[in-house]
Amino acid sequence: MGDSRDDVAVAKARPARSLRARLIAAGTVVAVAAGLWAVFAQPWNGADGWPTTEHEAWFGVWTTAPPADFRPIDGVVVVTSAEWEARVAAVRDIDPEAVAMLTAPTRFVERGGTVTLTMAVDGALPEGALVAGRAPDAGEVVVSVRYRDERGWAVGDRLELAPGADGAAPFESLEVVGFSPEESFGFVAWDDAPTLIDAYGPGRYDDAVLTDGYLWWDGAVLPDLESALLWDG
Repeated sequence: MGDSRDDVAVAKARPARSLRARLIAAGTVVAVAAGLWAVFAQPWNGADGWPTTEHEAWFGVWTTAPPADFRPIDGVVVVTSAEWEARVAAVRDIDPEAVAMLTAPTRFVERGGTVTLTMAVDGALPEGALVAGRAPDAGEVVVSVRYRDERGWAVGDRLELAPGADGAAPFESLEVVGFSPEESFGFVAWDDAPTLIDAYGPGRYDDAVLTDGYLWWDGAVLPDLESALLWDG
């Protein structure tokens, strides 16, 4: 299930800046469930789509009502959608240019229905997120140049989506409008994120769906963000 990388690519590791924390956090709730651990193990650089800021925080985010019997995960801050939105607003009071992302995976028929890691950004894409094309609007997608080269995809192609958790595809297809760096994830529209997460979100507990959310910003760190920090400084 999920994405795969060859041994050479998987052997690469992010610097200590966030490797252990990212693998523990994302692996605990989302990445392992989706088979995405290899993606998170890629080398860090300032042009791979991850913003470079003073602080980075990671949360597990319920996009539905959380299950009543969910047991907290040691070392992982899990919040409701309302709590996530409040944290995003608080960070943007400190840094109006703060970046907020949610993992909104896609599954394309042409890739055998396996997970393609795509993120939804609340606002403009961070610097370095695109090597060609533009940011996606509703019904559109940016994919990694790795998949462009593997599949021969081009801007304007429509990629059919595989069935989701309920047996139906969330949308018929998404149109390719751009490409992200080779070792990066892709991007989908913020407005499409809830539907994609509901269909493909790997953190599923009965009818409840959990994804992960990232915040990057400069400036002060509020007390309710300290426990979620992956990078500080």
